[in-house]
Formats: sequence, C-alpha cells, structure tokens
Amino acid sequence: MKKIIFAFILNCFAIASIAQDIHFSQLSQSPLMVNPANTGLFDGYQRAIINYRSQWASAGSPFKTMAASVDAEIGMQKKKAAYLGIGGFVFQDKAGDASWKQFKADLFLNGILKVGKESHLALAIGAGYGQTSANFAQLTFGNQYDGKGFTQELASNESIVFNNFNYADISSGIVYEFDKTSVNFDHNNSFKLKVGFAGYHLNQPKIDYGGVEGQKLGARYVGSLSGQYDFKGTKLSLISNNYYMMQGKFRQLNVGAMVRMRFNDATKITGLVHETSLYLGCSMRAHDAVIPTLMFETYGFMLGLSYDYNISPYKSSTNGNGGFEVSIRWVNLRDGLHKQSREFGKGK
Repeated sequence: MKKIIFAFILNCFAIASIAQDIHFSQLSQSPLMVNPANTGLFDGYQRAIINYRSQWASAGSPFKTMAASVDAEIGMQKKKAAYLGIGGFVFQDKAGDASWKQFKADLFLNGILKVGKESHLALAIGAGYGQTSANFAQLTFGNQYDGKGFTQELASNESIVFNNFNYADISSGIVYEFDKTSVNFDHNNSFKLKVGFAGYHLNQPKIDYGGVEGQKLGARYVGSLSGQYDFKGTKLSLISNNYYMMQGKFRQLNVGAMVRMRFNDATKITGLVHETSLYLGCSMRAHDAVIPTLMFETYGFMLGLSYDYNISPYKSSTNGNGGFEVSIRWVNLRDGLHKQSREFGKGK
C-alpha cells in the first residue's frame, strides 16, 4: 500500500512540477539533449545513439524513459572552413498507473566553422514538437475498495481535471571545441576541451494541464564543460564531463570524471583494426545521486551502463534505489585513409 501511495505522489509531483525536462544520467551519451550545437560535431561521419532508463523501481510504478538520436556531418572537406551538422532526437517518458507520458521530437541544423587549426565554433538552431498525456481512469481510490481489493466498478467520487496537450518549441546552442592531437605512428595523443551553452523551449510554449490558466513551459538553459587528456607513453586517458542546468526555479549541477584504458591501437591506413577501450568512472548529481558508470568501446560501438544511488530526501522511500541506465552508441568513424579521402573533395 505504501508503494502505491508513493507512486501516486510521484505522479502528482510530475504533474505539478513543470520546471524540469527529462534528461539522462549519462549526459555525454545524449549530446543532442544537452546542446543542439553538438549535432554533427564529433570525430566521425554519422552517429546513432539509443538510451534507456528505469528510475525509482521501488515505488512500484517506475519512470521508464527511452530515447534515440541520429546526426551526421554534411560537406566536411579539408579545404573548406565550414560544414553543416544535421540531426535530431525523439524520446518518450512513461510512469505510474495513470500512464503519464511525455513525448518529444526535435530536429537541429548546426553550422560548424573552423576558427583555427585546432578549434571549431558551432552554432545551431532547432525546432521541436512535444506531447503530454495521461489516463486517470486507470487509477483507483479509497472509495473503490470493496473489502477485498480495489475495483473500478465502484464510483471513485473524485473529480480530476487534466488535458492532454501538444506544443511546439524552438532551441539553440553554441559550442567552442579545442582539439590538439599529436599524431603518432601507432596511436594519437589528444587534448580536447569543449565549452557550450544551450537553450531549449526558448519560446516558452503554453501548456494546459487543465484547471490553471496561463502556464508556460519554462526555458531550459544548459552550460557544459568537458575535456579529455591522453597521458603520453601510456594507454590511459582522463575524461571529464560537467553540466549545469537551469529551468525556472530548478537548478542542477552534474560533475563527473572517467578513466579510459586503451587495449589496442587502430590501423591508420586500412582502418581494419579499431581501438578497444574500457571506461570506468563516477559522476554526481548534486544533492540527488551518485552515479558509477562503466563503458566499453570497440569498432565504433560503445555500450554504457550506469546506476543512480539516491542520496536525496527521497532516499527514505526508495531505500537508495535510483535508476538503472543503458546506452548504445554507433559512430561511422573517420578511420582509414580510404574513408578520409572523401574529405579532399574533387581536386578543387
């Protein structure tokens, strides 16, 4: 019974709180949900990512979030100072006995400019469509208890005002990337730094849950700072990803670091052999959760696993159980000279 009550409270909280967008703990594995200017800005030609998250399972009706994103570069050539990135994502979040659902789809166009030998500046715009729905007819209340269990054949005597609604919004973002890579015969050593700022729901679309007039979906702003440092003469790298989000009165800080160990080197001419790497690290969502993370990467594929251990006031109800998350990423890498030959154009 306590689990049922807690699940219902979470549903009510989700309905009342419109100040926080859906996001994943593996923020580096959902780059388009962090900044539209990450679209097409990666070391490869095409990229696809799938994310899945189950949160607060101890409540009895966990939040289940699924997302997929695809992006690619267009017009990348050695002699050109600029190219485009295009892509988008979709996600669905579902929770509770009332089948509370949020659906979102966004498309982005990103302009990427080479501002130096080792740096890029990217500026993106995007447009999206959102939908929120629920079915409160699936809920049961105290008046529907017949002595043996709950039945919807009895009147609930409850009056719930809720509207399913749709909205359209716009987004934008900017990213500066510095990438200093020293090329060696067997493998490269890199120092990478990426700084970004993005805004989602910039038009603050009107939302209508029912019963309250004049509600708007607050703009979400995201600042990000990430980096990678390869230790020369070793197979180790240090990677850090840090984010700060603001939406209405909501504030969130995510800080994290990972150690990457490379097991073998890629062949640079044929591209037949790829680097294989293991990532191990931890991040923290301030005042909310500690998130140990494990990732494995080979042949352009990466599998990421993480688990949120809850340290917020919800801990007394969740027993520390937060959320399990998995991500799968594929990148068509810029490996092998036969692939990179397309970047030299047609002799122009």
